Amino acid sequence: MSETILLSGRSNVLESVFSPPLALDPRKVHYIGLVEFVTFNAVPNINKSNQVFCYGPEKKELIIPKGAYEITAIEKFLQSKLGPENLTLQANNSTLRCLIKCSEDIHFDQPRSIGRLLGFLPKRLSAGEEHESELPVNIISVNIIRVECNIATGSYINGAVAHTIFAFSPNVPPGYKMALSPRTIIYNRINTTSIDRLRISIVDQDGKPVDFGGETVTVRLHIKTIANSDG
Repeated sequence: MSETILLSGRSNVLESVFSPPLALDPRKVHYIGLVEFVTFNAVPNINKSNQVFCYGPEKKELIIPKGAYEITAIEKFLQSKLGPENLTLQANNSTLRCLIKCSEDIHFDQPRSIGRLLGFLPKRLSAGEEHESELPVNIISVNIIRVECNIATGSYINGAVAHTIFAFSPNVPPGYKMALSPRTIIYNRINTTSIDRLRISIVDQDGKPVDFGGETVTVRLHIKTIANSDG
């Protein structure tokens, strides 16, 4: 038996219902593996928890819309509100830190500040001076994407049983297409002989659902069968 299954949707959970159920020969061993994973890298690194840029003596707030940003895109948005002559923001590629200069005080010590994403500790930055962040820029909110399959077994996360059939690091900048096809497919044993519902969950390194910003996610799977050596 060799079957290919394609699932597509705009969520971190993709499901396919088989009616009638897909029967697997109980005399054989069945495995499932990921053939292809396609979407756009629209995983937001700015959301309601870190979208505030606070500045000036009155602590005015600029709300940065939720989205997937690079440093240049953050700078462009802030300059559109404050004027390019009043703010500069750039990454230091040698130190992986951030440089920022503003004509007014910056308050990275306020709630929901974007400061931590830019590598700054919670504090006020003086106007008219160039400041370098104390920490590396934290522009990537998701380091690892894991594809979980409810009928797969044989994988472990920190010693605990898991259903992971594929894991990878995002390999393109925000806004670009991600199309991954593993050179060597890793097959996990299927834990049932009758598939009535196939469920794919896409989570990050901490097991939290990945938000793809409404972009379409497509997953292609392959089921293969081998003879049972136990007879």
